Amino acid sequence: MTISKQTSKKVIAPKKLGMQANLEIITGLEKMKRKYELEKERGKVMGYQKAIATLKALKDPITSVSQLNGLPGVGAGIQKKVQEYFDNGVFREVKDPFCDKKMKGLDALQKIWGVGTQKASSLYS
Repeated sequence: MTISKQTSKKVIAPKKLGMQANLEIITGLEKMKRKYELEKERGKVMGYQKAIATLKALKDPITSVSQLNGLPGVGAGIQKKVQEYFDNGVFREVKDPFCDKKMKGLDALQKIWGVGTQKASSLYS
């Protein structure tokens, strides 16, 4: 984050400018959504789906979190995640969402044709 010397206001300066930042934000949110799918967190999955769809529909690059205010499906939680991306250049949860042994196992099982979330969970346990 950089600070403007003239106004002393914080200015968000994402490492990637333009639509590349949008793409990275959407990709990160999709990875988090996948993690919640494996954990059977249906409410969170639906929330992420709505936010991702809204962000995909944006025609302008996201340069600050304030642009997201009032957008359908983009609440305070998603805005926090986007702010984290602007501050650090990555999402903390996305660095390695499958670092947990169970998550890696469930993800591997779901790559088998015909094995969904429920079947993977029953096979794993």
